[in-house]
Amino acid sequence: MALIQCPECGKDVSDTCKTCIHCGFTLTPPKVAAPVPEDPVISKKNGFKNNVFSFIKKHKIPAIITIAVLVIAVISLVLFFTITNHGNDPFANLYYGQTQEDVHERLGTPDTFSSNNYDFWTTDEYYDVKFLGNVGTLEVWYDGGNHVDHAYFNCDYLTDSGDHNNNPSDEDRDTMHKYADRIITYYTRKYGAPVAGDCDYEWYPQDTNGIGLDLDLILHTSDYPIELSWDNLH
Repeated sequence: MALIQCPECGKDVSDTCKTCIHCGFTLTPPKVAAPVPEDPVISKKNGFKNNVFSFIKKHKIPAIITIAVLVIAVISLVLFFTITNHGNDPFANLYYGQTQEDVHERLGTPDTFSSNNYDFWTTDEYYDVKFLGNVGTLEVWYDGGNHVDHAYFNCDYLTDSGDHNNNPSDEDRDTMHKYADRIITYYTRKYGAPVAGDCDYEWYPQDTNGIGLDLDLILHTSDYPIELSWDNLH
């Protein structure tokens, strides 16, 4: 309880009195500031945060476990986008029946060019093509009318510790298997699960014109540790 002065007679009275005990003047109760309504957006965020911490506290989840779960979730997302976006599909700019001129416009001038290969085919070779953290050689094969018929992507080993043709080291073989796993993951996410076939892994996508394709992943070839074969189904 506090004393206030009566505005009429000036004498001290209790702040709980409705009228002055000295002169009978009606006292006006002090104004109380109305509460400021909380921003609904902030309120919702605070509510979510309080619910999360209440759940953690209720179930006695240690803070370090909570942080570890969040870190793992972030790393998983980063790895997902890294796997699916690191390096373009080496066949992304090709389609069945495509002219050699159009291929050169899209991929640039090839590193080597072979004409009258096997008296019918002509080939372009592009070196150091990057795909999923590795490099390889892209071979584009044209028919007698200089139109794309099929292509190959031959992967090189990631290390130089062994002869990749005849005597690969254990380190070479290990990195090759890991790289093959990345390729399988990439195309499975892009085209679905591989199907059984003559090769190690096969997918049947379509090119930009709706032409059915046969995409094969071949391991342990005589010349390369990994080979991707891109061909039409005609």
